[in-house]
Amino acid sequence: VTAILSVTALLRTIDTIGSSFTSATPICRDLPTCTRSWRPITVGMLLDGTANLPHTDDMGIVGNKPAQSLISCQSKGLDGSPGSKVDYENCGDLAMGMILQTFHGNAWARVLGGGSSGIFGQAGMPNTGQMTDALASAAGFARGYDGAPPIQGPVFNDNIQAYSTASDVYALDKALFGGKLLSRGGTMTILAPHGSFPSTGCCALANPGIARPQWG
Repeated sequence: VTAILSVTALLRTIDTIGSSFTSATPICRDLPTCTRSWRPITVGMLLDGTANLPHTDDMGIVGNKPAQSLISCQSKGLDGSPGSKVDYENCGDLAMGMILQTFHGNAWARVLGGGSSGIFGQAGMPNTGQMTDALASAAGFARGYDGAPPIQGPVFNDNIQAYSTASDVYALDKALFGGKLLSRGGTMTILAPHGSFPSTGCCALANPGIARPQWG
């Protein structure tokens, strides 16, 4: 659910900020570090999954922070030319989260929270937030899984990942389809079908009579 939350937050930023933050804004402007190969990549490419950022397994390292994971991502080559194909299973979640934090000057969870006016509040998601190492060891939190065994260890502080519940994700779906979170243009952007790509992302929302949105 991390990706769809960050995509929604970025589109809300585009809706409300105007010309100082658009889909054409280079991602390097609002990242704490960047490399030459990342300079052509725009916010819009992150949103539609065509940034082709590298895949990395260098996360889940005790003591690291998201900034160190970002540097690790940037040390690897891109997975293809920016704009050439759709793929959300890469460093895009981390990059989107870091951009939101840098641009808004606040933690990811606070950017999306923001009380009753934030995404969590407007969608009715009281049991959603940012996963941390401390929460991972607390009672009541299930491990991430894709079949068996679990796909994520107990280390989360070096990444930006959400925790949520089934009821909160359903509330997010209803809020997005109901146009509560974004402008009409932003809502149509997030609902636009992308054509075929591997359905390994976190979200593939569906609603009768509406184009099937697919976001990683």
